[in-house]
Amino acid sequence: MTTPQNPRSPSVKDTGAPPGLDEAVPRLLKKVSRFSPGLAAELAWWAFFWAPRGMKVHPRQADVLARGQRSVVRSQGYKLVMWSWGQGPRALLVHGWGGRASQMTPLVDPLLLLGYQVVAIDGPAHGESSHRRSSVANFADVVLDLGARDGGYVAAVTHSLGGPAVALALTRGLALQKAVFISPPVDLENFWHLFLKNIRVGPKHEGRLLERAARSFGVQRGELAMASTLTKAPVPFLVVHDEHDDKADFKLTESLLQQTSTGTLFRTQGLGHNRILRDPEVLATVARFVGPAPR
Repeated sequence: MTTPQNPRSPSVKDTGAPPGLDEAVPRLLKKVSRFSPGLAAELAWWAFFWAPRGMKVHPRQADVLARGQRSVVRSQGYKLVMWSWGQGPRALLVHGWGGRASQMTPLVDPLLLLGYQVVAIDGPAHGESSHRRSSVANFADVVLDLGARDGGYVAAVTHSLGGPAVALALTRGLALQKAVFISPPVDLENFWHLFLKNIRVGPKHEGRLLERAARSFGVQRGELAMASTLTKAPVPFLVVHDEHDDKADFKLTESLLQQTSTGTLFRTQGLGHNRILRDPEVLATVARFVGPAPR
């Protein structure tokens, strides 16, 4: 466990709003729902899957990207920008909602030292990749598609929404020997429920939107819960999660470990949702779990 830094009591935002969404949007949707819950639900659909692009690339991250090989590929209707470093069996880095590949660069050198070729992508509608709308299912399909093209991956290290995306990809045929989930939201359907509840859209419209999601993304009820996906497609996995994460509920991660049989938990204190990616002890723990690249 890391040394606490500015510890505070756990406080997870209970609005369900995706990271990067302007705080004024839920307030506006709540006002709309007073006279038209159906219109509020339709606007919520567009707001929830609109990907933010506000994350900047810091100079240290840019230096790591510059050392990699940049390429542009097309997958699942998106033009995706990706980077790779080194040679050997592949390890994939998958960022979360509102993130970008540069955010995952602290993991590059630890994995290179283990003998992996490290691959990182700007996810669908994120970073330098095309489009503005995306979802966990789009992330999962891209991961699956790129894995099939590139000869697969030995390991994946994810952050935030990247976790349930890779877990969903596992149920769709992705093969991994190890998976690491950092700060994962382990039940994304719960975020959707909280978001609609916060803007006062009732169960009738919520049910219709879930049916629409199933048609649009091919995701059925329960497939956005990592306990379900990791039970269907078990793989040795490590969860790294901060007890004071204000975006992904740590208590749900504890429940995930109780419901699955192949997982290990490394808990931290005071690192929050994003700073955890830069913590030296976290990076060392991830490297130990992933282990040397197989020959």
